[in-house]
Amino acid sequence: MKFIQQAYKGDNQWWSYVLTFVLLIFGWQFIGVIPLLIVAGYYAEDMGSFIDSANDSFATLGIDSNLYLILIILTFIGGLLGLLLGVKYIHKRKISTLITSREKVDWESVFLCFCFMVGHSSYYAGNSLFFST
Repeated sequence: MKFIQQAYKGDNQWWSYVLTFVLLIFGWQFIGVIPLLIVAGYYAEDMGSFIDSANDSFATLGIDSNLYLILIILTFIGGLLGLLLGVKYIHKRKISTLITSREKVDWESVFLCFCFMVGHSSYYAGNSLFFST
C-alpha cells in the first residue's frame, strides 16, 4: 500500500480531525505548560511577581536559560502526545502509519539520514568557524 493511500485508513470523519486538533491544542497549551508553571512558581517570590512575570513569558524570574529552553520544548512534547493520542484512539490508526507505509519502520534508512544530516551540519558549521576568523 502506498503512503498516501493510508490516509483512507481509520476514522476519517470531519469531527475526528476537529477533535484531534482540540486534543493537540489542549496538550500543547494546558498539559505541556504545567512543568513551566511549576518551575516559575518555585522561582517567583509571591503571586504578584508570578503574574507580572507571566506577561513577559517568565523571563524576569531568573530561570536558567537552558532550563527555560527545556521547559519550552516540553510544551511541544505535550502537543505531540495529544496528536499521537488523537491518531491512535480517535482516528483508530497505528502511529507508524504517520511515518511509513511499511509494516515496520526502516531504522537503517533513519540512521542513514541522521548521519547525513550530522555530516551536512558539521560541514557547514566547520566552514563557518574556519572562514569567520
